[in-house]
Amino acid sequence: MRNEFAKITLKLANQDNNLVLLTGDIGNRLFDEFKNNHPNNFYNCGIAEANMITMAAGMSSMGMKPIVYTITPFITYRCYEQIRVDVCYQNNPVIIVGTGSGLAYSELGATHHSLEDIAVMRALPNMNVFVPCDKYELKIVYEYAFNLNEPCYIRMGKKDNFEIHSEYLKSGPPDMSILREGKDICIISSGPIISEAIQACETLNKEGIYPELVSFPVLKPLDEEKIKNYLDKFSFLITLEDHSIIGGLWSSIADVIARLNINIKSYPMATNDKFLHEIGSENYARKQYKINNDSICNLIKKILK
Repeated sequence: MRNEFAKITLKLANQDNNLVLLTGDIGNRLFDEFKNNHPNNFYNCGIAEANMITMAAGMSSMGMKPIVYTITPFITYRCYEQIRVDVCYQNNPVIIVGTGSGLAYSELGATHHSLEDIAVMRALPNMNVFVPCDKYELKIVYEYAFNLNEPCYIRMGKKDNFEIHSEYLKSGPPDMSILREGKDICIISSGPIISEAIQACETLNKEGIYPELVSFPVLKPLDEEKIKNYLDKFSFLITLEDHSIIGGLWSSIADVIARLNINIKSYPMATNDKFLHEIGSENYARKQYKINNDSICNLIKKILK
């Protein structure tokens, strides 16, 4: 996903010289081609993320189109006040891109986990929140955000290690898409964690159970009427995310269900409200939080039983 981000950023810069890329001392080789083609449009701001956000807000107010990129917990929590006051309050169209979201950097411990970022970014007025599942959704989301001219947060994974979409999607506003058709239960998920749901669907299909799987890349704003019309077809819903149960995908959908009185029984699969103190791979962390393939299969069998 990072390589696709660099590719799209170069493409957009070739089309619009107002694009400027600011990074927090990461991805230097990743952006070599960008720097060679647009040396005056690249700024390595170092590990000074709060200052980087304020720089981007100032550039934006002067008509430039800043993209701000670094590891997710450092581009969200560390500089939240600057995002709130300099970007959102001023309604400056800065695109904030967090890489290695969720549990992608699980080997580095809880300081590098980002399990609350959707919650805090969704809470900000004027902020749009996008969670693409792979490079194909990233292209749609990124190009849409660039032309939106509003504050945007894009939550990226680290690497594309699993095929989700098989081809680039039709250009236009990002929208929910059905990845696996089914009838027994609906799974709605956002981001690369969808790979766990795909594996679960393949396992369950062999046992005669057919979940429908939906990718949901836009967490704010929500198309509530579309969500209602879709969920009216099902009796059971699972939401799957590598984010806290508080304030993320589950909270977003549950809010719509409650306010529009949608008749569906829903089950969240998210990280519970605690830090993970053990160190291990991303797969290990997902297993500890019970948001992996096996946990999905077990929950669906329990629900349908």
